[in-house]
Amino acid sequence: MEDLRDPRFKVQYALWHRRFSTNTMPRWPLAQPFRYLGHNGEINTIQGNYNWTRARSGSFEHPNFGYRMREVLPPCRAENSDSGNMDCYLELMLRCNRELPEALMMMIPEAYKDSTRSLAAGDHHTPPMLLTTDRELRCASDFRAPWVQDNDSGDVKDFYECRGGYWGALQEAWDGPALVAFCDGEYMGATLDRNGLRPARYFQLHDGTCVVSSETGILEKNLFPPDMFKSKGRLGPGKMVAIDLHTGELIENEAVKQKMASKKPYGDWNKVFREEMDLEPFLSKDHDLVVPKAMEDNLMTLLFDMGYTIEDVEMVVESMAQTGREPTFCMGNDKPLAVLSDRAHVLYDYFTQRFAQVTNPAIDPYRESLVMSINVYLGRQGNLMAESPTYFQNKANNRLVKIDSPFLNERQLYAIKNSGLLTVQLSTRYDHSKGPGALEKAVSDICSLAALGYEASNAIRNGAELIIISDVPRNSDFLSNFDVEDPDIGLERSVLAIPPLLAVGAIHHYLIQQGLRTQASLVVSTGQCWSTHHFACLIGYGASAVCPYLALAHIRKWHATDKGAAKADGQTVEEVQRNYKDAVNAGLKKIMSKMGITVLESYRGAQIFQCIGLDKKVIDRAFCGTPSTCEALSFTDIANESMMFHRRAFPELEEKAEKLEFAGWYKYIKAKGEFHMNNPEMSRALHKAVRNNEPLQYEEYRRQIMDGRPITAIRDLLEFASDRQPVPLSEVEDAVSICSRFVTGGMSLGALSREAHEVIAVGMNRIGGMSNSGEGGEDPLRYHPIKDVDEEGHSASFPHLQGLRNGDSAASATKQVASGRFGVTAAYLRSAKQLEIKIAQGAKPGEGGQLPGAKVDDYIARLRNSVPGVELISPPPHHDIYSIEDLAQLIFDLHQVSPEAKVSVKLVASAGIGTIAAGVAKANADVIQISGHDGGTGASPLSSIMHAGSPWEQGLCEVQEVLVENSLRERVTLRVDGGIKTGWDIVVAAMMGAEEYGFGSVAMIAEGCIMARVCHMNRCPVGKKFPGTPDHIANFMLFVAEEVRTIIAALGSLEDQGCSKWETEEGYRSLAKIIGRADLLRPRVEGSVRTSVPQPAVAAVASQPPKTRKPKKTAAVDLSSFYAEERPNEEHRLSWVDVKRSSAAHSNGPVLDDDILEVSKVAKVIEENSGKVEMSMDIQNTNRALGGRIAGTIASKYGDHGFKGEIHLNFTGSAGQSFGAWNTSGVLLQAETEGGVTGDCNDYVGKGMNGGTIVAIAPPESSFPSQESTEHGLPVFFNGRVGERFGVRNAGCRAVIEGAGDHLGERLGRPSVKRGGKRPVAEAGCIGTGEETGVTRCFKNATADEGKKDRQTQWSRFCQWRPDLVLRPRYMTNGVIVALGRVGRNVAAGMSGGLLYIYEERMGGREGRNLSMLHGERMDLNADNARNVFRVTSEAGEKQLKELVELLGGGNGKHHELTGSKRAAEILEDVKAAHRLRESYAPPRQSNFRVSAVLRFTRADGSGGTLEAVNAEPHDANIRGAICAERAAMCLFQKTEGNGAEIRRVVCATDCKDPIYPGPLCREFLTSSCGPEVEIVATGSDGNWVVQPLRELFRMPSPYRGLAQQEAKAKASALGGQVKPPEDALAAKVYQAAFALARKQEPQTVVYPITFAAAVGFEDGEVAFAAELKGIEYGCTVDAASLLIPELQRRRGHSDTSRARVLMQVDNFGVAHAPFSGARSLLVEHGFGDVLVTAHGDDGQWLEPIKVKESLPHADFLSIF
Repeated sequence: MEDLRDPRFKVQYALWHRRFSTNTMPRWPLAQPFRYLGHNGEINTIQGNYNWTRARSGSFEHPNFGYRMREVLPPCRAENSDSGNMDCYLELMLRCNRELPEALMMMIPEAYKDSTRSLAAGDHHTPPMLLTTDRELRCASDFRAPWVQDNDSGDVKDFYECRGGYWGALQEAWDGPALVAFCDGEYMGATLDRNGLRPARYFQLHDGTCVVSSETGILEKNLFPPDMFKSKGRLGPGKMVAIDLHTGELIENEAVKQKMASKKPYGDWNKVFREEMDLEPFLSKDHDLVVPKAMEDNLMTLLFDMGYTIEDVEMVVESMAQTGREPTFCMGNDKPLAVLSDRAHVLYDYFTQRFAQVTNPAIDPYRESLVMSINVYLGRQGNLMAESPTYFQNKANNRLVKIDSPFLNERQLYAIKNSGLLTVQLSTRYDHSKGPGALEKAVSDICSLAALGYEASNAIRNGAELIIISDVPRNSDFLSNFDVEDPDIGLERSVLAIPPLLAVGAIHHYLIQQGLRTQASLVVSTGQCWSTHHFACLIGYGASAVCPYLALAHIRKWHATDKGAAKADGQTVEEVQRNYKDAVNAGLKKIMSKMGITVLESYRGAQIFQCIGLDKKVIDRAFCGTPSTCEALSFTDIANESMMFHRRAFPELEEKAEKLEFAGWYKYIKAKGEFHMNNPEMSRALHKAVRNNEPLQYEEYRRQIMDGRPITAIRDLLEFASDRQPVPLSEVEDAVSICSRFVTGGMSLGALSREAHEVIAVGMNRIGGMSNSGEGGEDPLRYHPIKDVDEEGHSASFPHLQGLRNGDSAASATKQVASGRFGVTAAYLRSAKQLEIKIAQGAKPGEGGQLPGAKVDDYIARLRNSVPGVELISPPPHHDIYSIEDLAQLIFDLHQVSPEAKVSVKLVASAGIGTIAAGVAKANADVIQISGHDGGTGASPLSSIMHAGSPWEQGLCEVQEVLVENSLRERVTLRVDGGIKTGWDIVVAAMMGAEEYGFGSVAMIAEGCIMARVCHMNRCPVGKKFPGTPDHIANFMLFVAEEVRTIIAALGSLEDQGCSKWETEEGYRSLAKIIGRADLLRPRVEGSVRTSVPQPAVAAVASQPPKTRKPKKTAAVDLSSFYAEERPNEEHRLSWVDVKRSSAAHSNGPVLDDDILEVSKVAKVIEENSGKVEMSMDIQNTNRALGGRIAGTIASKYGDHGFKGEIHLNFTGSAGQSFGAWNTSGVLLQAETEGGVTGDCNDYVGKGMNGGTIVAIAPPESSFPSQESTEHGLPVFFNGRVGERFGVRNAGCRAVIEGAGDHLGERLGRPSVKRGGKRPVAEAGCIGTGEETGVTRCFKNATADEGKKDRQTQWSRFCQWRPDLVLRPRYMTNGVIVALGRVGRNVAAGMSGGLLYIYEERMGGREGRNLSMLHGERMDLNADNARNVFRVTSEAGEKQLKELVELLGGGNGKHHELTGSKRAAEILEDVKAAHRLRESYAPPRQSNFRVSAVLRFTRADGSGGTLEAVNAEPHDANIRGAICAERAAMCLFQKTEGNGAEIRRVVCATDCKDPIYPGPLCREFLTSSCGPEVEIVATGSDGNWVVQPLRELFRMPSPYRGLAQQEAKAKASALGGQVKPPEDALAAKVYQAAFALARKQEPQTVVYPITFAAAVGFEDGEVAFAAELKGIEYGCTVDAASLLIPELQRRRGHSDTSRARVLMQVDNFGVAHAPFSGARSLLVEHGFGDVLVTAHGDDGQWLEPIKVKESLPHADFLSIF
């Protein structure tokens, strides 16, 4: 450090990085490489990147390496970190003559697919990111590089993945939340991941110094005063910035990418080496393809052979075909693991999906779908090190065919043969006649599986580019025989199919070993694939695409039945097959997103699974590198399972079934199907025990659970090893003490009824345990003891509960902080003993919570700050946790608001969880909870319940081992849950290391649940007959604790074991004595039962314990990781057992909040709950979560809204992370920042705020505008822009900001988003698609009648409205956000309520400028919300917006006054100016009607101004629609302002009370002179006003607008050579008639060089036409469409067939136009507004037809006549 401070030490640049290791255990070799990059974040795709780099190594060649190529391969090594492997791979690409930015563009691609945005990074007018200390740096804004072309990013598109881009087809993305800084001495810069999940902020000084960091405030304010700063900004998602260290040029995102992409002719290469396959239709019911037809005829036999059950076809395949979605189910997976089951399972069931936790985040596949891609490329990839495409045997070596998804139907599979790729098909059928060992022998003899690999490798060496692996019976050449006359697909008795997953994995790894893997793609044609999990497994182990021919055949056969047709509800057979494909594709995105992977190519071959139950030989052969637990099944066992399916198809082998088997995978039916631990018999036994408080009946329940069931869980294979004499039960720890270790799971209110939720809380509080609120808030009524209970146990406060006692508490001791952030406030947090961060839940790890709308009643909506009836889905990740550092910050925030509460982190068992837990422990968590895969849930996708997560035994043992080895065990308490039902389970968990124990579904059963498994349908049969009381919960917990006591007593003392004296005296008399004693566990011996543990309560019961049945597949299960051979060191064990449990929560240390609270004036205001105090002080970015403890202190005394005092805190400096977290009413936090940075705050501003005010402003010395600086978080007033995901989980905050990045309003609240100009008019209500979701309560000053009237108006004007948006999004549950500047993509993703006003200021001029606001013709809204748009108008909305911008709720302060925002002042000014002008002159004599116009513009030098004009006499101008003033202002603008000036806004004020937009002629005039985004504001005499962009007021403008005569003629000639007639027959007829007539007209160049004619088509097929009247003799040109009105009137009302349907105007060059403005107005006036019009667009393509009245919307100008 001293060297760095020495003034003699000078460098041009520096790169510095600091963090603690998370996804690896800390070792020096795993430090940041710093050879070419420094990396802040995680690479979610690292497993796939590692696997594919290894697979490609066989094809890597480059002249720079020559014969030494093998010495550097593989470049990625398993022992490296993700950063180290990325650095190594980057170096390999650089050594192939690539530049550093180019190589990183290949590896970390921008989400460029379907992008219509500009590539500019960060903010539009400032350099996006700066990274150097070179004082001579020149900003790219000061020069123009020769490779930069205006509006031309074609090279970049060809480089990237869109439109079959070059590298997107070859190189899978290195994806994840990552900020990568890079330098090689030539370039220095930084790039961000495609989703923008890490912060990257920059500062530029006037002297050229540039700094980039992940936080602001790193520069000392004394050394860097505000006037030194030139700009500040952020790096946007997928963006890059680079500095040429030789020239000092800062090259922004668009420039650097254009430079790199233009180095090679990627566009030309794509034309040769890329091809996109057309979609093929699904087979119809009458299809004539005989092989699929034969499959339908033999369907039942084939279904038997492939292992289908009736549940698979009905609950999965048919459900997906019917709805287009994965089926939803509930209550978890309580059946035996596949390896423990007696029943045959398909091979997929032995694999569980892995998922992201903490160290890398899951993402939201629905609300953030813009970054996801499931496109697939088939063919030979070739050598990625080559600098240009190569050839193989005179063919393109990397010619690839693109398909839209990995799902293939039969026609697509057939089309592959004709795609030009050399295709080879291999059959997986093999002869099993030699018995169950034939599969292994076939593999060994290379007769089947290994032969496949051999054949595949030979095929590839001979040029094969595509290998199809097929299990079609008796038909190895499926493609050739697709349409044969008489196919024979009958099954053979002795022939089985290798499981497709085994075949794919074996071939994939064999080809890797041979160095051939990337030379061909693998496609699977299989009957054994029907669920999303099956598809994911096949793709995860190397398949590029899958054709599920048998599932599709079943769908067609099902649709042909009466039952299927009824369920299809009118959908055709093609549509239900398409639904199935859509469901599979959506499910694949969901599975990918669990690991944070966004691109399918990064998931393919990544093997992101854990195997449970296959032996090492199978793993090594087909699934090499997959983590494996409980090694068991061999090749022989796998073949036996296949034979169990196969036998059912043959009467001679087994009695042939007439229908599919009910296997019981999902539902329990007694004596039929698979066993389920939660079953009616168990429920009845437990109900008797807890309701009667009868130990004997509890023993019956325990016997059913422990000895009356087949082996179900891993712990069932273990038993206790102690053979010592028992100790007296009276000497063992008492039951109440043991109960203090018990907790219940996070079951949310809403998933559970209010009664059920509160009964659990009261019962757990009685016995000293802890209940869990779940996500969703909690009623403040429950925070206080119940004191009004009568003798019968009833309370007026809780009238719905029975069995209460005075002093009972219904408060949940543990409050959950889940990803949805529903209902989390300061008071909620302060009421908790423990705060749980739910990273994942056992029933659906990697996914968010789900509460169906039917369950969201008024009470639930109030607690969650949401809307009744609206489905609430919390996102998969916490959107403030993208790394372990983020988790540490959230833990800090929670300790800040509630310092006494411990913080727990809930994880789900999976391979690698030990490393994750180590990071969580270092992040200052107090408790780590390990949940098993079998947790319950109220609603979840079925595949997630069944195929994600691992048993808690595996997770607990791994976490315990890692924490102990790394001396972290004493820092945390370990808790476990998942299917725990008895004291025996508790003792096993304790021996494995757990100190606390969770109960989930069984607690619900104890209070009355009967496990009907219909929670997701909201059809609980218990319903209002809920019988539960707190005693039932308490009784159950005490029974379990007593069972624990008896087991401890039975384990005995240590007297006879040669132990020390203190050990002998202590013995096993408490649970603490056996915690961590895994040496007391041993594998369970044959025939042993668990009733051998003596039960004193049933000593008199004479019964013979039943002999436990041993499943066939458990004989070889490896249990070595679940017990210990040797006893642990007792001294070391005692150093961590219960240490954290008995100590206080981790402390945040000294914080500024404590200093503020100690100030006497502040303490007095809080104590007296009155008065006002104001303080000022300096802050820095190390002051994190500032204000959180103040909010917590206030909330602990007065709740969320009871504080009546005022605390105003003014700060100067840079705020640290979570500024204003949990802020509450009465607290104003204002930060005036140093460093010239507007809103200079770090991440998570206003996190969880529930009241108060937060303001961030720039100091007056700042030299750049606020709207061009950035801030990140959730404030109320910001004189600056915010970053990505602003408003995440907002549940009530009202915010005014000056622009935002991507995902604005994500998870906001209450159903409305509005977009307008200076004064958006808004009122929330129903969505615009006809679906009603309820009415918002945001406009409290609007009466019910007003709301009803407004909604009627909204519906009547729906089709006429465009820019004032009201949406029904999904996650934001409440609150209001006003954005006064530019916003990014994916607006309003995940809102379920709230208001979002968006002011779109257009800079005018060229179309396409500021494209970040647009997606096509609309703002880039999230796809879920774009279809829910409608227009509203109400005084309530106007008033609300005005209060937010001007007054904010009647006195909390003004945005303009608080922040000094120039933009807010301008927005409030324009309408007033127009009315002042209107009122300043006398109205024209004849019309007595005044119109004034104010035109606002911006000059090329950045300065601006306004021009004013009024209307003239009617004989001087056409006043139709009050157009004169606007035209006069436009003419004045053209006269006075030179080139480069651009109009931004035109305001039109009239004497009419209601706003009136300009008339048709004026609109056309404006369209010819202004850009389409110019705002047109109409305002009435009472001050009401509305706003639309010009493009919305005059749709389908002429393609010749704004062009001089000769320019128009040239464009007409160019377009005329490419236009085509429309496809519709009548429209084509109309077009041809008008075109022919226009060509006959004599051009009169005196008037205009182009002639026009119009034609109209009627329903009966007749066409009428007319030519325009043009020439001096007519005084003007008479529009051709106008001349058709007499014919339209003549035919009106004759009959339905005489009704006019389509009208168009065509010129003599063949270009179609919509009618001109005057004709549109006449058509509407005469009642022909519903006639369709269409036209050619600027590119010569046909535009969508619209009605005449829709082409001239908001035609209120007619009212003045």
